[in-house]
Amino acid sequence: RQGNQRRYDPDTIDQLALVALYQDVGFTLEEIRSLLPYRGSARQRWELLAGAKVKELDETIRKAQAAKRLLNETIRCQCTRLDGCELVIAAGERRRVHRSSQGVNSTKSSVAPGLRLAR
Repeated sequence: RQGNQRRYDPDTIDQLALVALYQDVGFTLEEIRSLLPYRGSARQRWELLAGAKVKELDETIRKAQAAKRLLNETIRCQCTRLDGCELVIAAGERRRVHRSSQGVNSTKSSVAPGLRLAR
């Protein structure tokens, strides 16, 4: 410390910049921690983690786009109540079928909390 300011050497500044980059692209602190010891010499480790992160982001984007489509469809829908809306009911049924095909057996509602489906 000098005059109430922290002073870092160039290597530390580079490492902090690298941590910030990892955070910007969505790595968790645990993932970042596993990358740091391999600075500069772990191309394979980086490719493995970066490839997995790309797949994770693709799945997040796919889910967000599906949610956006459903929201836009329900906005255009003429239903006066969501609990009777065929779009919402169909979306809940698709989710229930998908979850059961993945072996998820849940008695919880397959639609957003607070929505009750008319049957």
